[in-house]
Amino acid sequence: MFLEKMLSGMYLGEIASLIVWDLIKRNLIFNNIPIAFKSFSKRAFLKTENMSLIAADETTNLGDVEEFLAENGINSATLHDRLVLKRICSLVSTRAAKIAAAAIAGVLTWMDPELKNKHTVGIDGSLFEKYPRFDKKIQDVFKQLYGSKAENIGLVHAKDGSGKGAAIIAAVAAQSEK
Repeated sequence: MFLEKMLSGMYLGEIASLIVWDLIKRNLIFNNIPIAFKSFSKRAFLKTENMSLIAADETTNLGDVEEFLAENGINSATLHDRLVLKRICSLVSTRAAKIAAAAIAGVLTWMDPELKNKHTVGIDGSLFEKYPRFDKKIQDVFKQLYGSKAENIGLVHAKDGSGKGAAIIAAVAAQSEK
């Protein structure tokens, strides 16, 4: 349960919102924009899909970020404000990827301590599927942990992994009863 709250797309927006709200309270971003304080004080003002949009904005002035903020009543955000918001989204998503990678690495190390074999890890969820470069962030952790042996770990999106896993467990249980 705690692991899910640290890395699930359902919660990352709230984590990022809390960080932004704290920076607003300290007058470090969105200075003199009262609506920003009200907006970010709402629980989970940012959704993970908004974080994805922010993370994907590679324009020099972060126009997509500016548009998102304006659509939510936060006008006059400076480029500094937008850059800080993008950095927060990056830090929160990187933290989630590191936690996910650590959990996967723990299982892989238990199964194959020397990581001699190739392993394919199926990952379900919109965060892995849709968040820009999330899979690369996980792979980067594997490279830090395993060096060149990280190439033995492949990540694939497992659509409806929970449902398929439950079906496999049910089939194995039914077979073992026979």
